[in-house]
Amino acid sequence: MNKAVRYVLVLAGAMLILQTASAEERADQLNAQYKEAKAKKDMEHGVNYICEAAALDPKKYGKKCDSARSYVADHLKQYQADLGTGRFELQNKDYRGAIRDLSKIEFGPLRDEAQRLITQARAQQSGAPSPDDLSRQALHAAQLSYERGDFAQAVIQANSVTTENLKPDAAQMLNNIRIYNATLAQAEALEQSGDYKAAQQKYSFATAINPNGPGSIPQRQHHLETLLNAPPPPAAQPAVPAQADAKKGKAVTAQIDNTANEKRALAEARAAEARGDDQTALARFTRVLAIDGRQSEALAGKERILNKLRGDPKALEDMLTGGIESFYSSHFIEANDAIALYLRAGGVRSKGAAHFYLGATFLSEAILAGPGDKGKQESLRQNAQQEFALAQQESYRPIENEVSPRILTEWKKSGNQQ
Repeated sequence: MNKAVRYVLVLAGAMLILQTASAEERADQLNAQYKEAKAKKDMEHGVNYICEAAALDPKKYGKKCDSARSYVADHLKQYQADLGTGRFELQNKDYRGAIRDLSKIEFGPLRDEAQRLITQARAQQSGAPSPDDLSRQALHAAQLSYERGDFAQAVIQANSVTTENLKPDAAQMLNNIRIYNATLAQAEALEQSGDYKAAQQKYSFATAINPNGPGSIPQRQHHLETLLNAPPPPAAQPAVPAQADAKKGKAVTAQIDNTANEKRALAEARAAEARGDDQTALARFTRVLAIDGRQSEALAGKERILNKLRGDPKALEDMLTGGIESFYSSHFIEANDAIALYLRAGGVRSKGAAHFYLGATFLSEAILAGPGDKGKQESLRQNAQQEFALAQQESYRPIENEVSPRILTEWKKSGNQQ
């Protein structure tokens, strides 16, 4: 063997020794990292370190890798049981037991959930309310505020509900408030324009949503009843003293008989209910309650119709269909009343469509409001956007060739297209 060949072989052997030494050193370093991870109870990373070391030096670390993998697999399986036990103990207010068993979950994909439940258990153990308790308290407070007509406070409290299973109740309350406020604004606009009958219908619908809502609706309805039932103005007469005019005015006012109005509204409610016109019947019962909030027949009738609608999905769907037909006929007051009542009575099957067409109704009214009433236009557009958002939450998509391009443009601008 010549000198050059011998040199190459010696050099190759030296390089192999260096590479082997380098691999062994790297394997030892990985083993050290494994021990550190194990000490920190971070076995997910630890098993990666030791098995990488085994790939470099299988004779030295192969069995250790197999043992670590087996350890991780066994513990991950046990952690499933520990998590279930901890949840059960937490639900049954065994906070100490829950903390003990959840603390056994030291690594793996369940650890974050275990830590969240431990935090909840410790909070409840110390007497602090859990997020679920806080949401229940907020929803209860919102319901009380809503029932007494304090909508501003009800909105704040309902928006504080964070628990998923309570959010639908809070959202329904917020939706009722939006519909109530929009209906009240429409009623006021109709009253100002002199359309007292349509305004009265709107006020009645608002009280059907919440008889204790803001806006002094009973007083407004009483005032409209006075205007609607007042006799026509007499022919011009010679001037008389102011005192005589005052006495005459008092005499006209004295002729307003609330009892007669109540009886007439009750008769109309009975007739409407008998012919199956639940929407009109509900409006008339509500008118009676505006005169006498304790009138037993009206209270029972209102509750009977709402319960009937809640228990008759077909009747609800028919009401929604009628509302949508009214929308396409440009009868926006009737459309608003029917669709909002569908949602108020708990319609579910076509909830997305109801929210969309209620938004389309608000938007159509905004378009027709005219440039002189910017405040009303803006309020109606905001209501439309809110309804479009609720429709999007229900994954509803309109059939584009059946809806006005102007409404579709606003729908698309709202960011509800995915």
